[in-house]
Amino acid sequence: PVEAGKAIFTAHLTTAEQVQTFQAYDPSRSLFTTVAKLAAHDPQHPPLYYILARILLTGVHNTVLATRLVAAVAGIALIPAMYFLALELFGSYQISALSAAIVAVSPFHQIYAQEAREYSLWAVLIALSTLCLLKAVKKQSWAAWALYSFTLMAGLYTFIFTFLVAVGHGLYVLYRSQLKDFGLLRNYGVATLIAVAAFYPWLTTIGIGQNSNIRAANWTSTPMPLTGLLKSWSGHIKSLFFDLDLDANAYMAYNIVIALLLIALVAYAVFWSVRHMSRSALICLLTLGGVTLVLLVGADLGMGGRRSSVSRYLMPTYLTMQLLIAYCLSQNIMLRQGLAKRFWQSTLIVILAMGLLSEAVIVRAQTWSHKRPSEFNYQVAEIVNSTPNSLVVSSALNARPGKIASLCTLLQPDQAILAFDEVQPIQLPDGFDHTFAFALSKGYKETLKSQGYGLVPVAPEADFWRIEKPLR
Repeated sequence: PVEAGKAIFTAHLTTAEQVQTFQAYDPSRSLFTTVAKLAAHDPQHPPLYYILARILLTGVHNTVLATRLVAAVAGIALIPAMYFLALELFGSYQISALSAAIVAVSPFHQIYAQEAREYSLWAVLIALSTLCLLKAVKKQSWAAWALYSFTLMAGLYTFIFTFLVAVGHGLYVLYRSQLKDFGLLRNYGVATLIAVAAFYPWLTTIGIGQNSNIRAANWTSTPMPLTGLLKSWSGHIKSLFFDLDLDANAYMAYNIVIALLLIALVAYAVFWSVRHMSRSALICLLTLGGVTLVLLVGADLGMGGRRSSVSRYLMPTYLTMQLLIAYCLSQNIMLRQGLAKRFWQSTLIVILAMGLLSEAVIVRAQTWSHKRPSEFNYQVAEIVNSTPNSLVVSSALNARPGKIASLCTLLQPDQAILAFDEVQPIQLPDGFDHTFAFALSKGYKETLKSQGYGLVPVAPEADFWRIEKPLR
């Protein structure tokens, strides 16, 4: 991102096609170069996902295909991973099949399986590492512990919040050992220590890149009112099962009703599980999802911020919720009789139908709400592409390189782009019939106004404006 930013925000005219060169496959750059650049400029994102994508890239030579294929394969692999995790937890083929089905039709997981990012890979590694932990605790063999250590290490090299998963695993092992089974504690400690030691080299790069990490994650500490957090939490729970990306204001009553019903189902699933689930399975799930939930929500409520409003950060919690609901639905369908049984059967059918409907809509959609504010890029691109001889102006202070590159993939190849870093003032060039401002900083907008330019809103939700030249 740093290298691309220096090349894009030059205050010189360029084209959309030239901007996109930073997304193209470059055979002169090795796998080592990819890891080195990531370590130097973006160490808060561990390299495993990017290594896999880079390896695929040498074969397919298509950046979009390679990066998305890793996420897609991981998203598919999550389905059997959840099946076998549920089978290990509950020993029931029915609950396992239902767990896999709920994940398979979940719009939340489909969205991340379509992303060129590491979060679907993280999800499958959370499930696999927990499965391997359960098997290692049961078998107490070095081979089983070695497999757990490997999956935990892979999780750490995928996303840093795997440390929270490891804490949950540790609490579960403490429960199983009752502080008496020192062999179990020793084996777990050795396996975890090996995984953390293997991750230590990347931890040092995170420490070296501390300033860039703080800048990159600074937005998560931006205060959010409690009402905003509650809205995010309820929206994320809803998106686990149903998500049509409807306008929150136009469909407020509809969104609230659906969210409340699903929250009530989650709450009942927790209540039912506490009363009926085996202690071992319950503690495993509560520690797996609870540690991340308590720490992120606690940090936001105690110190201020919006960490818990980021759905991907709560991946362990949402996987836990889906397992609890699968257990609750399956048990109630098996144990209930008459109208109660039909009610729970109908609930299952509705949940699966909502998920399938959501996935059908997502497949056909050009963008989705989780892309905010870039979700409006299609709207911006349509306006720019229909306006001949136009210039798009953007600044580094308010637009990341990825935001500009994302827009440029939708523009005509010869579309004129002027991106700058605002270190030095620039003059808007002549020769264009229309000039647009895209994600300009507030300060530079004020500078333009002071120079007599007018800013007319075109798509303010996308921070997209038309710049009108001053009358002479």
